[in-house]
Amino acid sequence: MKIFSFIVAISSIIAAILWFISSRGSLKVKPGVSMIDMIETAGKQSKYSAWAAIAATIAAIAQSVIFFLE
Repeated sequence: MKIFSFIVAISSIIAAILWFISSRGSLKVKPGVSMIDMIETAGKQSKYSAWAAIAATIAAIAQSVIFFLE
């Protein structure tokens, strides 16, 4: 059981860090900003969000295992 609790804790921390990194990606809107810069920023944000969602899913699955085994 402790291993699942450890997995939940670590996965939750990883998800939080990745979502924080994703949310910090910003693009200053000014006349010289190209569409390519905007697409690259959105791509980086979605990459980190996807990995964060995977980490959150692992945490949820491990938490479910703990719930059903108790």
